[in-house]
Amino acid sequence: MSASSVVSWSVWARGLVGLSPTERLVVFELARLADCRGVVITSIGHLVGMTGRSRRAIFEALASLEGAGRISREARRVA
Repeated sequence: MSASSVVSWSVWARGLVGLSPTERLVVFELARLADCRGVVITSIGHLVGMTGRSRRAIFEALASLEGAGRISREARRVA
């Protein structure tokens, strides 16, 4: 992978417009955690702790971001 094809997820996040304050906090935390492919594995609890928002607010922000096509999510189960 060349240097020109590396994505800076924080730059991507800064370029998003029209986000609510909670969506912005969530996006910036996801961008901070993203690997080179843009994949993030984190818990709702982590996002709650890092943003200071409620679980409900996090779920609503994630749903809104996904609905707008800004992120995609895959469900995973922890045994």
